[in-house]
Amino acid sequence: MFSFIRNILAKRKMAQRGMLNTSRKVNRRESLYRHLMNSRPAAWTVMALLVLAASVFSMMHQLYRPLPPDLKGDQPAFSTIYVQNDFDYEDSDKTKQLRDSAAAKVPLYCRLDNSKIQQISGELDKLLQEIRSRGTALKTKQPHIASDTSEGKRIAALPEAELKRLYLIATTPQLTLALQKQLNIAASNGIIPAAERNSDQAPKYLRIIDGYGRIHDQLLRKDIPTTAEAASVISGNALETFNSADKAETLSALSDLLKPLLEQVEIHEDKSFTEKEKEKAMAGVKPVIRKIFRGYIIVKTGEQLTEENKKILAEYREISRIQRDNIRQDAGKLIDHAGKSLLTTLFILLFCGIYLHHINPDILQSAERVRMIGFVVVLSILLNVLTYRMFLVFGEIESIPPWLICIALPLGFAPMILSCIYGMRTALFAGLFVSVIAAFSVYGSFHIVLMGLMISAIASYAVRRCVNYRNYFIYGFLSVSLTSLAIGLLFIWRDIPVPGREFFPWSILLPFTTGLLTAGVTQVTLYILEVCCDTPTNMSLLLYSDYNHPLLKRLQFEAPGTYHHSLVVSMLAEAAAKEIGANPIKARVCALFHDVGKLAQPEYFSENDNGENKHRELMPKISALIIRNHVKEGLELARKYKLKKLMRDAIQQHHGTDLVRFFYKQAQDSGENVDEHDYRYEGPTPQTKEIAILSLADACEAASRSLQKPTHNKIEELVNEIIFSRMLGHQLDAANLTFKELTTIKESFVNTLTAMLHARVAYPKEATPDENDLFVDAAARKAAEQKDS
Repeated sequence: MFSFIRNILAKRKMAQRGMLNTSRKVNRRESLYRHLMNSRPAAWTVMALLVLAASVFSMMHQLYRPLPPDLKGDQPAFSTIYVQNDFDYEDSDKTKQLRDSAAAKVPLYCRLDNSKIQQISGELDKLLQEIRSRGTALKTKQPHIASDTSEGKRIAALPEAELKRLYLIATTPQLTLALQKQLNIAASNGIIPAAERNSDQAPKYLRIIDGYGRIHDQLLRKDIPTTAEAASVISGNALETFNSADKAETLSALSDLLKPLLEQVEIHEDKSFTEKEKEKAMAGVKPVIRKIFRGYIIVKTGEQLTEENKKILAEYREISRIQRDNIRQDAGKLIDHAGKSLLTTLFILLFCGIYLHHINPDILQSAERVRMIGFVVVLSILLNVLTYRMFLVFGEIESIPPWLICIALPLGFAPMILSCIYGMRTALFAGLFVSVIAAFSVYGSFHIVLMGLMISAIASYAVRRCVNYRNYFIYGFLSVSLTSLAIGLLFIWRDIPVPGREFFPWSILLPFTTGLLTAGVTQVTLYILEVCCDTPTNMSLLLYSDYNHPLLKRLQFEAPGTYHHSLVVSMLAEAAAKEIGANPIKARVCALFHDVGKLAQPEYFSENDNGENKHRELMPKISALIIRNHVKEGLELARKYKLKKLMRDAIQQHHGTDLVRFFYKQAQDSGENVDEHDYRYEGPTPQTKEIAILSLADACEAASRSLQKPTHNKIEELVNEIIFSRMLGHQLDAANLTFKELTTIKESFVNTLTAMLHARVAYPKEATPDENDLFVDAAARKAAEQKDS
């Protein structure tokens, strides 16, 4: 019973591999995993989600960057502290200095009291009245009784000579009016105490506020009269028309009379109003904002902070803490930041997808390619995050300017890998996407975008045709290093007016270090992808072109005709692929192994039958089955010898769904009922240009052997017929070949076949056999022995 079950399982396994029956009639139940792996929409969705997740993680990881160290007192710095992002801070000392300067420029505000001006005007009238009263008494020689007021006492104390002079003024109405007027004018204009005017600490300017609250124009302190000066001016102006022999004495007496009055209206500082104006002036001074740019050195290793840098470090720590905590501790802001990162990545991914769809649509038609590109992009993004974190650590230890992060990221990782697998166009797409994500992850640095774009273009171009790992490493290292060096020095020259000496050693060392690590990691990753993901590259395929490969050795000794046929087909396919810009190494390697399935029954194929036709006694259907079965046998051998999927596809697709025409025609001529399905290969048709070229080369080489006396015209007619037949049979529909490329392929085939099948000059034979010819002697002895027997 167990043997019965084992037989059933074995037959099912053979049917799933296509080795049982004439076609794969067993519907294999695919697991969910295999279905997802082979489904294009599923591949797009899964890889898009992974790329979005990796990109958002890259943009969000900066939230978990550690705060700058907090140095206490005169503690020396254990590492150089650089500013990681631009920020503004208020220079409090400079701001205070400017505000103090503004406050010092505010004039002294003094207030006039209108009531006092009216009061002294009344007192002046009383003084003049007392002068008239005492003067009249003195003139009439009558006794004078002074009033019991301050004015009366002052006049009573005046000397008679001085009283007589003042009596002339008091009894002249014009002079008394002029005196009142000048007194009011002088009092309204302001009178300053002598002590305050001569003070060095008081403001240079002052402004007077009159009784109505109006602020007069700004005046110099020295231009405002003192009490004595005002009295003298009032006396002079009032007695301008007064003529007397003792006018000077009169002016002096009047001035002495006015001084006590004017002292009552001297202006004094209104401190509250002045302070308010100073506050306004200080408030009008904007804070001094200092711009600190990324890369600014706060303190170097082993040095102590200056007072200014202490403030910068404290402000930098506070800003960094606020920016981090505002998002990390607020779920809403965290979700908002993640949403912005997600939308940004989605737009970038959409743009790159449209770009890729237009310049290389074949990529998006293959779930395998979408998975590979997505995996490499995700790996590249995570590698950039790891490199950035390591740069922050080692940058502080080794005092590397953080501005140089743009030449430390391995931006050439994804382009170098994808260029070898899918070509430059896809590599540029991946490089651009990874560079933009890296730029958003490192505070939107345009330097990273430009650096990534240049490295993607140059590095992918440099390694695209590498055929061995040594050249791949050297070209990758040099392209990344020299590009990073050139662009980095350009940035330093453009953005840093006087770069410090700390920039130069690292701006030279970092590009070569980055190039070395990028080339090494890329080569290791590429090798892992080749082994684990069955990904073909020129380097791995070139190993299979070695004629000492075990499978080719078997083909050489067990089916020499097929081996020679494969060699010729590889020459045809390689030359044609090179002409149309396809991959000639892929075409050559696929051609070398395309017919390995004939090793199962090599004698049933005309190139190996040695003149004995094994199909003579077989039915056409059986013969066609044997011929068709070399595809299935080839797939089994390919799996056994671990050939690349590209080579397995070539074995499976090189006949497409074409007919085994010779036996199909033979069956039709025999009159039996013919099912075309029994004589048609299972396919699929060629899916790539290289396999399509192989298919055409295989047919043209085989058909050219049937030509009698081949000429250029005969060969061209044959190739045209085969290509036209394949086109009519829709065998080339999936290969994406243009008519121009088909014309180029045809011309390449014709030229190569004409050169290989050219006729040689017939050499004349000897009239008599050479007696030393061992072959002639052996033939004669054999003939004699047969005659005797």
